[in-house]
Amino acid sequence: MYNWHELMDDLIMGTQGSAAPHDEFPGLTAEAALLKQMALAGAARRAGFVAASVKKMPNVEIEPAPPETLRACSRYAISWLKRANAFDKTHRVFTPIWFLTIAAKHRRVLHPALPYVMGLTMGHSELAPYIVPVLGARGRWLVERSEGHAVLKQAELWTGDQAPLMRPEIPKYPNWIEFHEQMMEGLADE
Repeated sequence: MYNWHELMDDLIMGTQGSAAPHDEFPGLTAEAALLKQMALAGAARRAGFVAASVKKMPNVEIEPAPPETLRACSRYAISWLKRANAFDKTHRVFTPIWFLTIAAKHRRVLHPALPYVMGLTMGHSELAPYIVPVLGARGRWLVERSEGHAVLKQAELWTGDQAPLMRPEIPKYPNWIEFHEQMMEGLADE
């Protein structure tokens, strides 16, 4: 049988849709024989590529994440976390309060929000003790297998040996107090 390049050259150079005579396709029209030859050549070519790429893959089995024991917080709660994080440009006040509130309600972060939440520790390692309790089983599973979140892997965060988490004091600025009240009202139904 033709190799892929010869087959394509014949097709492009004007064979007028006629297949090369082949004993394996008796009774087929020229167009059907040509399509079969192209399909076989393409499948053989792809099979070679797939086999080569599979050979390079490490033979590693990854255990699935354990089942969740905590209910997920709402998307609305995640939107409040993003607002709190945006509000906390200079002082980390509302982001820790958000995590403490969600943990007190025995909730976990939504799975799609885990990369965002775990990424909050980049440049703000002081948030790690607040984040670990709300990661849930899948979040902890991700942290165990991740190389990029070393701050979240500290043993004392996982065993509960750290000091109790303090609720940050809210400065007495009117807009800060108003934001805190709105956030707590927004998280009331969690």
